[in-house]
Amino acid sequence: MYKINSYTMKEANSLVFKLTLRLELFTSILPIPIFVYFIALVGSNQSLGSINTIFLVGLICGAYTVVWGVLVRYFRINKIFKGIEKLKSDALTSEEKIKLKKDIMNYPFKEGKTIILRWIVGHLSGFVLYVVIMHEIPLFTLFVETYGLLLTIPISFIMYIFVTENFMREILRDPYLQVIEIKSDEFSYLGYFRRILIGIFSVTIIPISIFGFFLYSSFTSGFRFENPGVHIGILAFASTLAVLIVSYVIAKSIKTSLSENNEILTRLGEGNFQLKSSCTTSDDFGIQGKLIGKVIQNLKKLYDEITHLNENLEKKVAERTSELSSSLETITKLKTQQDGDYYLTSLLLKPLGINRAFQDTIRVEFLTKQKKQFEFRQKLSEIGGDLCRADTIYLKGKPYTLFLNADAMGKSIQGAGGALVLGAVIGSILERSRLDENVQNYSPEKWLKNSFIELHKIFESFEGSMLVSIVIGLVENETGYLYYINAEHPFTVLYRDKKAYFVDTDSTYRKLGVTITDEFIRVSGYQLFSNDIVINGSDGREDLIIGNEGLMSYPELFLEIVERGKGNIEDISNILQSDYELSDDLSLMAIHLSDRFISPEEKWKDEPTEEFTLSEDSSIRHEELKSFYSKMKSREIPNPFSWKKLLKILVQNKLFKESFDLSLQYIEKIPGDIEIIFLAAYAARKLGLYALSTEMGERVRIRNPEHVRNLFNLTYSYILSGNEARSQKLLSHLEELANLQENRIVSRKIPFLLNKLEILRKKEFLPLTVEPTSKY
Repeated sequence: MYKINSYTMKEANSLVFKLTLRLELFTSILPIPIFVYFIALVGSNQSLGSINTIFLVGLICGAYTVVWGVLVRYFRINKIFKGIEKLKSDALTSEEKIKLKKDIMNYPFKEGKTIILRWIVGHLSGFVLYVVIMHEIPLFTLFVETYGLLLTIPISFIMYIFVTENFMREILRDPYLQVIEIKSDEFSYLGYFRRILIGIFSVTIIPISIFGFFLYSSFTSGFRFENPGVHIGILAFASTLAVLIVSYVIAKSIKTSLSENNEILTRLGEGNFQLKSSCTTSDDFGIQGKLIGKVIQNLKKLYDEITHLNENLEKKVAERTSELSSSLETITKLKTQQDGDYYLTSLLLKPLGINRAFQDTIRVEFLTKQKKQFEFRQKLSEIGGDLCRADTIYLKGKPYTLFLNADAMGKSIQGAGGALVLGAVIGSILERSRLDENVQNYSPEKWLKNSFIELHKIFESFEGSMLVSIVIGLVENETGYLYYINAEHPFTVLYRDKKAYFVDTDSTYRKLGVTITDEFIRVSGYQLFSNDIVINGSDGREDLIIGNEGLMSYPELFLEIVERGKGNIEDISNILQSDYELSDDLSLMAIHLSDRFISPEEKWKDEPTEEFTLSEDSSIRHEELKSFYSKMKSREIPNPFSWKKLLKILVQNKLFKESFDLSLQYIEKIPGDIEIIFLAAYAARKLGLYALSTEMGERVRIRNPEHVRNLFNLTYSYILSGNEARSQKLLSHLEELANLQENRIVSRKIPFLLNKLEILRKKEFLPLTVEPTSKY
């Protein structure tokens, strides 16, 4: 191997000498003898001119092509060695280093191209010299010599590449050159498929060309030669020698490449990462050597990193342990502070989630299991956004059970913050309801509507950073009638006769904190019976982790669990926690109506209703109706469902005072019948009791905003009472409903209301009964 530290011109000359000896020896052993044999054999049977002159010319031209071929080789190799000397002294730029390596990689192909040129130039110059000497132009001789190049050029080309490449690989294995990276497309690449293909072609073309020429000549010009066995033996020997030489050179090149790569991989496997590997040949093994070099670089980098880590591991472990200890101490302090905040917040939440609903026939119970559990000063507690509240309030002198179940959005302290705000606001509303006589005179619908609006306005001020889903409602203790509003909270469940089902499947409003888009607030209503259980709960009851299915939301599954738990929220909670995994805070509230409770329907269901037979004479009929009214008022006809029949007849006969008085008594007993409330509002307007008419009409509107007859009556009552703004708002709504429902009767009455409203606007003074205008 030529070591770069000893590269001198002497070594360059030595390389030139050895390479020239190898190449020219091969040329003299195989291509030239075959070429001479072919010319001599043809010349002995054909007129090629002077054979002696041909050999003389061939000797002269062959000699001078060898000379200039050696000179070209000498200057090229010396140029390469001078570049290597500069590389050793670090006198080359990066571009010059790449060019140097490219020149070395491409040099075998330059030798291959040079030998082709030597044969062609020698052939042409020899022909010219022959013409000059013999003063004739032997075209057949030119053809034969040109044809003879098929025997020499292919095998010379492939052999010069392989032999030269074996010499160059020794130079390219030097570490100084191995570190120079060149791309695969920056040097001439000849893969082994093409190399072997050219090698096979170069050795098979010799016998094929000679036999082909002889066969052709024998048929066209009667070509004959003596002793054919001798010639066949010579040709067989030459072909066999060509096969052996080419096969040996190719096999040696493959073996050398494999040996080099195997040696590198073996030493690499022994843990030697100081190796260098790069392209030393322009074939597949050269590309493999380059890839092995990249692998070695990556492994060396990884090895150095691991070594560095191991050397500094103890120090790093100590530093990391110290950092972790410090971090743990900081985290512990922060955790203690956080738990303290959690604990104080949980203390603030406790009085807000209380149960003050104590009635003989209606019982409220609830439980809350917050997702976040914590310990502060050896006290276990929990914190979250779920809140339950139950209380008793009085409206119009009648007791109502208030219930509230809410879920503030956010985890831990964020949810608890929402629950704190909600609890504080609802506490304020309840306190005001106890102290303010005006509030105590509200209908249940109006109280719920105003409370809901107040809660919404409070949470809207947080601009979306605090949202709460809620169901809030009232149960009239005497009649068991349920009023409620649901703001994107899980649906209310009714457990009746061992079956559970949703009271409704529609959340009327978005969460508290989301701007209300509805023009009118709606309160839902439902009549409860004895032994009914009304169950509310947060979405923790439905958002469950179910086995491999992960987090799922099954509202209908909760109905099955309620039936399994028979409406008992403790059992329901146990089933949820034993059969499934909770993913959120869980709160459950149950409103029980005892078996001692009797609803109006249950009380009067077995009592017969009165049948009214009236005279066709209007004056007599009026007296008969007044008589029936007196009996009902004196409770001689106690069944309120009989009153309902009479009420409609009284209104039809324009006995508005009687119908109004009786409807008030009926509403006391059957508060959920909005048709009778509407008749009371209508009769009150006819009697000129506009304040009572608007109050009753607003109750109906809150329960059913699309009740067009009530809207007509309510609008007219506001006009008559002088409330222009409210009249205009309700009239616009009435016009929209009339168009949507295609109600022609109402459409015909709207111009009447518009005319009345225009008259109101022209008045100079408004009556003293004007009420404040509400958006809702």
